[in-house]
Amino acid sequence: MKQPYQYLLMAIALIVLVWAIGFHPSTVSAQGGTVLIVTPADLIGDAAAHQLFPLGGTARWVSVIACGSTNCTATNAAPIRLGDSSTSATRGQPIAPGGSFFLPSMAADPREGVPEQLWNLSSLYYYAASGDKISVAWSK
Repeated sequence: MKQPYQYLLMAIALIVLVWAIGFHPSTVSAQGGTVLIVTPADLIGDAAAHQLFPLGGTARWVSVIACGSTNCTATNAAPIRLGDSSTSATRGQPIAPGGSFFLPSMAADPREGVPEQLWNLSSLYYYAASGDKISVAWSK
């Protein structure tokens, strides 16, 4: 016959095992995070390529809209371009007047904060014709 304390020890061991599997600290911290959305002032094109985010950093996602006016009621005269440092009037992803482009969040292992899973903001450039506007938002 087993001693009563052996049942108690087995029950405690089972509870600890269930807790460790279901409430692992990395799972809780990954689910409890918050996302800060950043919306700077619109950018105005000058027929030259510029860094979209001169201060750099990283983002979970990025949204770019080719607006023609402050409140996006008009459209740009020409497509804007989004790409790397070689972006120009003829190079880069074209975004039609009034159109948008979205760099989505990338799936990551919730147990790790891997920088490669975030967009490197300092590597994004834009080209816009003089007077054309770009509205940008991203999450930190």
